Amino acid sequence: LNAFTANETTSFWFKLPSEHIFAGLDIIIDMLNNPTFNPEKFDKEKKNEICRASLRQYWMNSAPIIIVICNDKEKVLKMYGKRGDLYSIQDCAFASQNLMLTATSLGLGTCIVGAFDEKAIQRILKLPDSIIPEIIIPIGYPDREIKKKVYRDPLETVTHFDEYVKRKRYYGFFPL
Repeated sequence: LNAFTANETTSFWFKLPSEHIFAGLDIIIDMLNNPTFNPEKFDKEKKNEICRASLRQYWMNSAPIIIVICNDKEKVLKMYGKRGDLYSIQDCAFASQNLMLTATSLGLGTCIVGAFDEKAIQRILKLPDSIIPEIIIPIGYPDREIKKKVYRDPLETVTHFDEYVKRKRYYGFFPL
């Protein structure tokens, strides 16, 4: 585990073998939930700026933590060439999914925010041009338990074996 602080941010990162990724995320989330620093010292205006840059989604202000998952695309492109474009985005997606699953297992609520002004987020967080914000994840304790079931197409209409077979789809909110 490693970290650095700047005037307005604190960043944590870790490198672990994949079999220990959940333990690492658990530690990071515990650090965020049980900080030894005073949360009142956080710049509330910066959080508000992130909400504004996220197409004015001010509901995010109610989350005690907003995590911005960033992509170091140049680094991945150097390693994998043209395929690095895809791999770098997949890395961010996997990291987000693991973070959200771990947070949910700890009773926290999460939400992916994909609608935001990338350049504004880079400016707010003072990110170099090579670091691209990909996903924003507010994390906190839910106000209430969500009991509404989200409609999904039946599994047999979206699963294929050996070859693609065109089937009748029942499009709900998410055609998954």
